[in-house]
Amino acid sequence: MIETVLVYCTLTYLMLILNKISLCMHAKAFAHHDYKSNVPIAVVFVFALVFGVRYNVGVDHLRYIEKYEQIKYSSSFVDTELLYYWINKVFASLNLHYSFLFFFLAFVQLYFLLYSIRSHRDVMGWLIFTFMMSASFLSFLNGIRQEVAFCLQLVAISYLVRKKILYCYLFIIVAILFHTSAILLLPFPLLYLRKNSYFSNSNIQFLLFVVFLFIGVIFKPSLFIFSLFSDYINVFEYFGYDSYVNMVDRGNLKFMESTRGLGFGFVLITVLNAISVYYSSRVKNYYKSALLNIFYDFYYIGMLLYYLTLGSLIFARINYYFYDIGFVYFAFLLNYLYRDKSINNFVVLFLIVIIYFLLFYASVVIGGYESCAIYNTFF
Repeated sequence: MIETVLVYCTLTYLMLILNKISLCMHAKAFAHHDYKSNVPIAVVFVFALVFGVRYNVGVDHLRYIEKYEQIKYSSSFVDTELLYYWINKVFASLNLHYSFLFFFLAFVQLYFLLYSIRSHRDVMGWLIFTFMMSASFLSFLNGIRQEVAFCLQLVAISYLVRKKILYCYLFIIVAILFHTSAILLLPFPLLYLRKNSYFSNSNIQFLLFVVFLFIGVIFKPSLFIFSLFSDYINVFEYFGYDSYVNMVDRGNLKFMESTRGLGFGFVLITVLNAISVYYSSRVKNYYKSALLNIFYDFYYIGMLLYYLTLGSLIFARINYYFYDIGFVYFAFLLNYLYRDKSINNFVVLFLIVIIYFLLFYASVVIGGYESCAIYNTFF
């Protein structure tokens, strides 16, 4: 366990240092708002290298290895998303070790994650911090295909705010070819052609936050909501959640347990959500960024869905495209608190950082074995 914490903390520190070096090297370009090549490749490479050589890190990691071996030795098409299949096929045809595949996928994930905020280069350091300390990287290592789709979604949004609709939909289509569930994203660009924010009143947002929190904790409606979709259960299978559908067919509803995740970690997450809503108007006014506005809209929608479907793993997977943007939004929030100096902001900044450290401890140290977070390599 100590080795695992040391690996993750050292990696985080190294990524932050490399990002700082990259920022200094590109200071001139940054000053002139030239962001054409402003993704710190060294940061991406180090991350991909560490997680490319991992073994059994992430609940589904062994399944991905099994799928790769199956594609490698099978002459027929293996049931998975088309683009993911052909990427596997290319690596398999070159007779490469599976670590090269995982290196490539981790590289793609982090590269597109950072590329999506290329116009906010000063936020990247904070994004690295929130990405690692929130243990979001563990989700990236587990749901690899959907998290690639998630990162492609962020890039699509970055093109949407530049009114490059063709590029936006191109990245969404590529995301769908990685994970079918990304088809949910198709209508959203149309909603943001004329405006970039649907949530501007922080008082109403906070009220809705409290209401949904109360409903989720007291009434626990996730099973009821799932029952509304019972006649359309095959839709979940089409979205790539066939394992959950199989559990339903066997009468196993453990993935719908309404008491799941109502411990101390839930309290910490709720505090973070409350802070994010409270500061949303200030952060938006500070950046005046259409990109941030859309990121926040998605995150806020996901936040409400998180409480409404509390305890549901299947809805949590669907909610990836919304609620998971939270760690991206918090990078902007932390950067705002750091730069807009005041005693109150410093206290809130310190509180958020402490909570992130606690979330990291809970995910890696306390829940490390259950979540397959313990770092191992194939060698």
